[in-house]
Amino acid sequence: MHPFGVFLAVGFTNGFKVFAILNDGLFALKEVSLNSCKIVKYSNGGHMLITNEKSNVVIYDSIYYETIHVFDGHTAPIKDIAISLND
Repeated sequence: MHPFGVFLAVGFTNGFKVFAILNDGLFALKEVSLNSCKIVKYSNGGHMLITNEKSNVVIYDSIYYETIHVFDGHTAPIKDIAISLND
């Protein structure tokens, strides 16, 4: 969930979806296809969304959900992502 509590990012095996939380339910805003996406986390400031794709960590901006950076070269699958408090 976004730190402001108005967006929800949900990871699936084939990617992730971002929803706006409304009074009467969820409204789909964005869908991104990724392989083996198991982790979806917003940064503490809410300005980035961090996910994984197999053994890569992918960072998106949380306004347009465009890729900011891909950290590749990990030798093992990503099991968790830690985000610093001063992100």
